[in-house]
Amino acid sequence: MNPEIYQSLQRALDHYVDSRKKVIPEFLERRLSLRECFEIQKKFLWKDLIRNPLNAVWAIPALSIRKAIEVADKLGWEPAKAFLPKIPQAFRTDFQKELEKILATDLLGLSPEPGAKSQWIRELEKEAAIKKAFGAQWDSFLLLLENEIRSEIHEQSVKHTHFTDLVSSTGILLVADQMFGDRSLDIFGIGKKIASLWAQRDAEKSFFLGKSLGKAFYKVAPAPPPTNLQIFFATGLAILALALVSTLIGVLSHPLQKKLGFRQKQLETMVDNVGHRLFLCMNRSLKKLKATGEIGKLAL
Repeated sequence: MNPEIYQSLQRALDHYVDSRKKVIPEFLERRLSLRECFEIQKKFLWKDLIRNPLNAVWAIPALSIRKAIEVADKLGWEPAKAFLPKIPQAFRTDFQKELEKILATDLLGLSPEPGAKSQWIRELEKEAAIKKAFGAQWDSFLLLLENEIRSEIHEQSVKHTHFTDLVSSTGILLVADQMFGDRSLDIFGIGKKIASLWAQRDAEKSFFLGKSLGKAFYKVAPAPPPTNLQIFFATGLAILALALVSTLIGVLSHPLQKKLGFRQKQLETMVDNVGHRLFLCMNRSLKKLKATGEIGKLAL
């Protein structure tokens, strides 16, 4: 690569990455505070109360399947990699989508308005050699770079969401162990167990010799099985509890990790990854233009 182009790219990248890292502390205080996260979640609460428990229930099975496929791949089973993309992904919550938008605009400087210049474009335009090299391909090149930034944001967001879903899913196992001494129960198994407790309580109350003797009797005798209605309401109650807990975990995870210092390190890593992806994307684009003969004399 022509040294002038390389130096121009490196300057633009360095200025962009440095400027984004400088705003991280202020961004964390202003946009990822406890109050702000609750305000964001309030806008999308009802939709996310449906998606969050589904994601929590799926988190551990999905992780187990991925690990099994990775082991199979390491053992030499060639078709294994083809199965990874086929594993169903978690539902993207509106809370997650909104945070991705905030990361794109407030942290990485992308413009929320179509056609408006982002922070990255302004840095690139300071380097005349880069724009001259791309010529007529400039606009499509900028769009390609912006897509790279958004892809990195999405990947980091998915990783964070997978973590919170896994915490919620693990919580199901801990609740099952504490309440029923059984870590193998899923949310539906917990619902059935609760319904069985309700059925036993009703049987004790209606025992013909009184409730006290009913308790003693049903310690040695099997209680009547729960009704379908009891199972339905108990399972619904368990799912609602999971929805509230998983949503709360998702909201609290950001300010809590901010307090512990983890979130700043995560965002710094994300900004570095963006810089790396942009540099690779620009190199590929320049090589492609050279191969097609469309690049300017300064480029290579």
